[in-house]
Amino acid sequence: MVYFTIFRQKSSIKLDLVIIIDLISLNVKLIFGLQLADHLKKHY
Repeated sequence: MVYFTIFRQKSSIKLDLVIIIDLISLNVKLIFGLQLADHLKKHY
């Protein structure tokens, strides 16, 4: 029974990590996209 709760906590932590990684990658893409757009505006 105790093992089950520990397992559940671990799996929820993994899920949180996946969500955090997704958010970070999304932010990186947004920042990169904005910088690229800014860069293109300066040159054209």
